[in-house]
Amino acid sequence: MKMSRYVACLGFFALVSQAHAATPDILGTWKGASSAAVIGANEHFDTKAGSGARFFKTEFTIVVKEVQGRSFAGMVSSAESGEPIVGAFRSDLKSGVMSDYDGTYTFELTAPNRLELCYTHAVSATGRSAVAACNELVRE
Repeated sequence: MKMSRYVACLGFFALVSQAHAATPDILGTWKGASSAAVIGANEHFDTKAGSGARFFKTEFTIVVKEVQGRSFAGMVSSAESGEPIVGAFRSDLKSGVMSDYDGTYTFELTAPNRLELCYTHAVSATGRSAVAACNELVRE
């Protein structure tokens, strides 16, 4: 009888640990500079429709406000503009994908307070443009 209670307690604690581990630590404010190549008009960069390739180093902030399991939501912003983001972690709880209104991100937590991400989009909501950018952000 005592042994079965012991096994049941171990099983319960294993489930609680597993549930806690399935919620990645992503909440908070993340800041860093992107290295970006941009063609055409884009609200985060000083570009106009029809412009050729231009290169930028721009500060971005991501604020993750909500987490549920492996999914999360928040805002991404530069000095010029901001928009909502949603994201989800892969099963490794270190890498995943995010999306805003006009593009997608891939990301990896390279350390507890360091987030490396890359962003792309081929056509924006404001007109034809293409963006390829990678950032390394640090949690404040």
